[in-house]
Amino acid sequence: MEWKVLLYVPEEIENEEFLCAWIHRHAQLVLGGDGIQAVALQGWNQSEGISPDNCLLIAATDETLSVAQQLHMAALAYANPKYPNQKFQGVDMIVEGFEEVDTRFMLRVFWRYHHIPWIITETPRCLIRELELADVKQLFELYEKPGITEFVEPLFPWKEELEYEKAYIENIYRYQEFGTWLVFHKETGQLIGRAGFEQRELEDGAGLEMGYIIAPEYQNQGYATEVCQALMQYAWENLEYEDVNCLIQKGNTASIHLAEKLGFTFQKETEITGEPMEWYRKALRF
Repeated sequence: MEWKVLLYVPEEIENEEFLCAWIHRHAQLVLGGDGIQAVALQGWNQSEGISPDNCLLIAATDETLSVAQQLHMAALAYANPKYPNQKFQGVDMIVEGFEEVDTRFMLRVFWRYHHIPWIITETPRCLIRELELADVKQLFELYEKPGITEFVEPLFPWKEELEYEKAYIENIYRYQEFGTWLVFHKETGQLIGRAGFEQRELEDGAGLEMGYIIAPEYQNQGYATEVCQALMQYAWENLEYEDVNCLIQKGNTASIHLAEKLGFTFQKETEITGEPMEWYRKALRF
């Protein structure tokens, strides 16, 4: 499934200079080999062979957005002050302006509606993306490798893990811009690790915690460094945190060495759910 057409309602986005500029600049944009067309809703004709499954609608009123719901089409709601008191029910994403809305943002709205996992970021050797249920088999294979669960919790039994991941996709991925993601080797497509962020209550308030695991056959080759650097870059550009934390079990010398290599500074010894931890922190500045 691909995004091919941006549908919009001219009068509902009138005077929204950033979106209008985007439409002018990116009509016929080549993305993944296919041109994206920007089409006014009034001029859209399904007989032209464009499926609602390939469209993203931007509109500011419940009446127009209901068209998307009837056609099972992805939609982005614009809270235009010209049209107050809209409810925007059934719409996943609402924006108040388009200064920060770009091709990637619109693509992710489309992906979320169609349950396509987001690609978070890439490194020279790895692709980091959200988990989908089809990945759970590979995830179990990863966790069965030697040493993986020495310092991280094991997975639940199969049925429980499926339910957990399903809820995680619906409640964490859908409503946050961060979570625990999967790391794939670009050349082989093999799942080689898991990495990401979670919000953690620390002694000085809520903070962002970074965690990772890498399959043993890919360790000591710079993959963890590569992935963690990309994650911190993502956090700096997309998340509203000033620093990132690592909470490392005592005795996990490999992770302590990596944290120090990445520029983290030891804060203190602490306890998380009764486990002694080494607390490291790094300011997010790039």
